[in-house]
Amino acid sequence: MNIYLHAFSALTKLLFASVVFFAPLVSLANADTAKELVQKTWEKLGGPELHSFQYTYSGTENSFGQSYEPLGKWPAYSIESKTRSINLHSFSWREDLPQKRSRNENPARGGGEPSGPRGPIFVKGEFAWIQIAQNYLPNPWAYSERLHQLLATPHAVLKHAFSQQLALAQTVINGEKISTVSFTDSKKIDIKITIDQNLFVKQIDVQFIVNSYGKVNATTRFNDYRKIQSIYFPYSIKQEINGFETQNYAVETFIPKFDFDPEIPEKIQATNLMQNLTPILIGDGIYLIAGSHNVVAIEMDKHFLIVDAPLTNEYTKRVFDAIKKINPSKPIRYVVNTHHHVDHFGGVAHAFIESSTVITHYSNEELYKKYFPQINTQLISAPILFVKDQIRFEDSKNTVLIIHAKGNNHASDMLMVYLPNKKILIQADMFSSSIAGPVNSNRYDPFVQELFEIIKEKKISIEKIIPLHGPIVSYQEFLTIVNSSAK
Repeated sequence: MNIYLHAFSALTKLLFASVVFFAPLVSLANADTAKELVQKTWEKLGGPELHSFQYTYSGTENSFGQSYEPLGKWPAYSIESKTRSINLHSFSWREDLPQKRSRNENPARGGGEPSGPRGPIFVKGEFAWIQIAQNYLPNPWAYSERLHQLLATPHAVLKHAFSQQLALAQTVINGEKISTVSFTDSKKIDIKITIDQNLFVKQIDVQFIVNSYGKVNATTRFNDYRKIQSIYFPYSIKQEINGFETQNYAVETFIPKFDFDPEIPEKIQATNLMQNLTPILIGDGIYLIAGSHNVVAIEMDKHFLIVDAPLTNEYTKRVFDAIKKINPSKPIRYVVNTHHHVDHFGGVAHAFIESSTVITHYSNEELYKKYFPQINTQLISAPILFVKDQIRFEDSKNTVLIIHAKGNNHASDMLMVYLPNKKILIQADMFSSSIAGPVNSNRYDPFVQELFEIIKEKKISIEKIIPLHGPIVSYQEFLTIVNSSAK
């Protein structure tokens, strides 16, 4: 059986056990009536006069899939003056950095901090990308979530609905007539629009696929509509995904008829991120596949061990294909899943398809049962190896220690990989070097300090650190960053 489908099916069953996404309402009407309702709502909100717009907001947001503990709550941030721009005709979306973004928890726990320089992010057509200065980088793994954020906007979802096969259901709640328009679009995204009797969009439900989680349910609720020129726009936006709050925004400014229609950069159109993954030899039997999320391959006598299966199943397949070319006679026997965050967990399903044994922290057992229920984790032959403190692999080619990074606040299940004979430490997210080189911002970074304390506590001797975000640094460079980021 296809393990991707098993994972999606398992999550879908779990979600639907507690909530029925498209629950039938009191009465059904024909598609023509549904289109009439969409048209009336579109006109009420000022849609015919709206081509593109921009809004700025403040509030709180939670980082998707970046919890401290497996299956735990996603970490919350306070934001000030963040901006989104939308073009309804080209169906494009842009989000700019907030003026200020700060953790709500102290000490900070979980992910969501940028691993390198940041800039505005985009989605348009079939492409998602980020702009850093004058450089453009593809973000295909973020496409579905950004498209969801575009669709979770009243004017955009109504515009999208005009070209769909619609169903309408209506009911009365507390004396008020409530209508829901539902459809499934060509990308197999399920959408439900809830409209009140005053023709305001009150809620948008979107069910879409995220690679690591399968189908996810997102609900966005709108209140406090205000009329700006001839356009109604909600000034209160709240969103949750799979029951976790992800957004609680208060809109500050809304600019209708804002001139926005981004060109898809030629570099992005011409880029196939899945091509040209080339392992680079960085030491005897040690290979680096560099990218936004690095992968390290360690050659043993009879097999390879790789560190992380990131992003998507498709990307991880390309990683496997590239490593197999190094020595086709050696299988990829082990894959270390450093931690459960969505960007580092995304290709685990493909590792199972390749019959690799996945090495992860024992606290991830329930998470793996949830997404891969066909794997009997009680069997010795199960393709998962759970680690509590550390595990050692050794042969004539390399010695590998996989160590639980206890004491870090980025992820409670964090594993790091140490090569004692080469004095190399491979780690994710506790320390990330920037795209341009080591970060030296003189800003206190608790995760860097925690990694330094873990290294001292484990008494491991290091000459190089390979971050899974950014270039390799010497240990002396790391110490410089430790000192510059100390309180």
